[in-house]
Amino acid sequence: KIPICSDIEAFKEEIDGRYGILFKNKDPDDLRINILEIARDKRRQKKILMNIKNLRKKRSFDRIAKRFIQVLGGHRHLY
Repeated sequence: KIPICSDIEAFKEEIDGRYGILFKNKDPDDLRINILEIARDKRRQKKILMNIKNLRKKRSFDRIAKRFIQVLGGHRHLY
């Protein structure tokens, strides 16, 4: 599924066109246009979905936990 979000700051930072679609806040016409455009653009759909898949891998619990342990490993005096 491709996120379609209004362009408020919180979503702009995370989505930024690579992980979903942004439409102008409080603009139903822009929302409609963006939905129609992404529905027609299979190539863009695949690109966004691949970006999301890669982001999920990058942010997986296992990966973050391993990185956290590595960081703590360099600071043994903290625990």
